[in-house]
Amino acid sequence: MDDFPVILENPAIQSLSLFINKSNFMRPLRELSLLVDYQLFGFNAPGYHIQQIFWHALNAVLLFHLIIQIGLRQRTAWIASLLFIAHPVHVEVVANISHRKDSLALAFGMLSLLAYNQSFRNKKWFWLTITISCAVLGVCRAYGIGLNIAIA
Repeated sequence: MDDFPVILENPAIQSLSLFINKSNFMRPLRELSLLVDYQLFGFNAPGYHIQQIFWHALNAVLLFHLIIQIGLRQRTAWIASLLFIAHPVHVEVVANISHRKDSLALAFGMLSLLAYNQSFRNKKWFWLTITISCAVLGVCRAYGIGLNIAIA
């Protein structure tokens, strides 16, 4: 039910200038990803759902790499990733386009954990910068926390 106001009734996803002028900036990362979808697919729903499946699959790959990096066996990583892909608790996140914010937040959260692990192992500021950037994108941009204060 949320897909109608988020996609069809949302002028902010139709062009970058409309995004800048009409967006309420509550979830700009989601809106930008929907803007890309609109440019590629228009209002053709299967394209948006392919993008949802892409983010879900990317999260499974990131989970696989995260499990390997924390030192568990590859077999455990495969089982956990396959369970992540197939578990019915994710149906709403994958099926509803308006829930892309959850997939984006999870992707950037796992990217921040992977980058933190690299910064901890390599002692390089580059990975720590990526860690902080991904964490900020995952929390603030996907869920809009604190953006009303910053923009107002």
